[in-house]
Amino acid sequence: MRNGYGPQRSILTGIGSVSLRRPRVDEREAVQQNPNHKRFSSSILPAFLRRTPSIDGAVATLYLKGISSNDFESALHAIYGEDAGSMSASTVARLKNVWDDEYEDWRQRRLSSTR
Repeated sequence: MRNGYGPQRSILTGIGSVSLRRPRVDEREAVQQNPNHKRFSSSILPAFLRRTPSIDGAVATLYLKGISSNDFESALHAIYGEDAGSMSASTVARLKNVWDDEYEDWRQRRLSSTR
């Protein structure tokens, strides 16, 4: 059952920053009736989404081109305008760790089922 909206937040997209409010879902009654009830989770607007995957792709491209971690904020402002939000060096470092983990998973995948 829908139960109002969550707080308004900004999401960085390829066209700039977009402000929106996410509908809240009240599932307490469903959980009480069925303890195995699977909670609703939006695949369109995940709970902690702050930027679209295309922005993460742009960050990866900038990183591969040799942009310094400290220069990402100014680079994103140049590409997406002043409402591009912030991209701290720690955020870039965290993304780099995710990319390293994905690379290791890819590198160590099994190839026995492929030609």
